[in-house]
Amino acid sequence: SFKHLNAKIIKPAGAEVNKTSNILLTPEFKKMGRQVAEVRFRIKENPQLAMLDIDDGAGVRQGAVYGQLMELGVSDRLARQWIAEHGEDYVAEKVGYLKGQKGVDSPVRYLSAALRDDYKSGPAETAKEVAPEVLAAAEARKAAEAEAARAAAAEDAAKARERTRRAQKLERIRELAGGRSPTQRDADKRLFLSRLEDEIDREEFRNRGWAAALLAAEMAAFWEELVPGAFEDLPV
Repeated sequence: SFKHLNAKIIKPAGAEVNKTSNILLTPEFKKMGRQVAEVRFRIKENPQLAMLDIDDGAGVRQGAVYGQLMELGVSDRLARQWIAEHGEDYVAEKVGYLKGQKGVDSPVRYLSAALRDDYKSGPAETAKEVAPEVLAAAEARKAAEAEAARAAAAEDAAKARERTRRAQKLERIRELAGGRSPTQRDADKRLFLSRLEDEIDREEFRNRGWAAALLAAEMAAFWEELVPGAFEDLPV
């Protein structure tokens, strides 16, 4: 039936031609009685796509702007249409604007609106003059932070020197203890243990002997008393 022909063939074909070509088709029907006897098509220029006839797109497709549009997911036809309508410079400007935006869900739709409504970046803000007291406060804060950093560095260096000094003393203590006779070594340990008041310290010494780093100060004082000048040659 004609109804079926119109719905399945004529209308879809006309819509496709109007969408993708440089002409617009308008079907007209001539009836005889209640039946359609003739079909003819009126043809006129498609103002949106006629400009694409000027070039088959080969030249446009070589341009940088076209490549940027392709990266954004713009179709070939729409990319060529935008470039033909607005010019490459204008399209490039809006592509740059789009790339400066965050959280854009649909770049193609956003770019279409930017081209249509001429989206522009806001004017750059003029640098504001900073009050002298604000600058002075900032400089003072910066100086205080620098001084705190120097103090922290000095403290870290002092701690590092102390650790090195303690390690050297522990090594010297082991040398002194190793140079004693077995009888003297036992006596030295008993004497040192008797001077420790804390049971935890005594247990630490029983377990680690002269290698008990937690008791470095106490052991150094003990050996300095036992062997005067035992640590004088160590570097400060």
